[in-house]
Amino acid sequence: MRIVGPRSLLSRILLWHGVAVIVTALAVSLGVYLFLEAIADHLEALIVRQALRPVRRASALVRTIAPTRLDVRLTDPRLPLEVRPLAEAVNVALDRLTDSLRMQRDFTADAAHELRTPITVARVRAGEIADAALRDALIGDLDSLTRTVGYLLDIAEMDSFDTLPLERVDLSQLARESIAGIAPLVFRGGKSIALHDADEPVVILAQPQFIARALGALLENAVKHTPAGTRIDVRLGPTSLSVTDDGPGIPQAEQDEVFRRFWRRDRSSAVGAGLGLAIVQRVAEIHGGRVVLDSQPGQTRFTIQFKKQA
Repeated sequence: MRIVGPRSLLSRILLWHGVAVIVTALAVSLGVYLFLEAIADHLEALIVRQALRPVRRASALVRTIAPTRLDVRLTDPRLPLEVRPLAEAVNVALDRLTDSLRMQRDFTADAAHELRTPITVARVRAGEIADAALRDALIGDLDSLTRTVGYLLDIAEMDSFDTLPLERVDLSQLARESIAGIAPLVFRGGKSIALHDADEPVVILAQPQFIARALGALLENAVKHTPAGTRIDVRLGPTSLSVTDDGPGIPQAEQDEVFRRFWRRDRSSAVGAGLGLAIVQRVAEIHGGRVVLDSQPGQTRFTIQFKKQA
């Protein structure tokens, strides 16, 4: 039997206490290390998010770029140094795009203005032709060309506005004037037209000249595509204006296409330039609204929905 002396027993106790202290210290150290590492990861993610916040703001700004907002540029001084060369390159590209679009708009407007005089002269000379059938055909073609030139000028003018000057427009009065202007053409075609006014006065903030052009384009479109014996309805709502006709309807596959500039279902036809509905959509856009098309065989309705008035 081995007898352990007091000194040996004390050594063992001290040893076990030392081991316990060391193990505890290691465990605490490991816990502190893991805690600090977790905090470091969180801080690192937070720092990265803070650093990328200007980049996210710049990305959101770029998404707002549109033909009506070509003045947008990436000039945030808080952008990271590594991203600034890319932002400068984007700004240079936008400058070039803006210049190109302005040149196109100026060319369209200038060309349309230059065409007006020779078309007017040609129409006068066409009226002197003795052959009645030939004279009427030429005058009809020149009138169609005059409308196309007018549409081009309308589009160039609307595209040039960065900020649209607005005023109070009485849609009821504007609709009555537009209907009165096109009524002779409607009646000559053996059709009828009716205005369904709203219960209350419909007054919106808008550019009256452009609204009149849009309504005129919708009415002309309805007259052109409806047979004799049908009716055209103009209806006003609190913030809407619609034109309904009893024409053949527009196939579903073509309903998005009709708003494209110069689009025509029958490319071989010389009637129409494919600009009227493009103007309607542009007028709605620059007033903060949209055009809704609802068409089925036997009926087509175009509705301009304006934004709610404050």
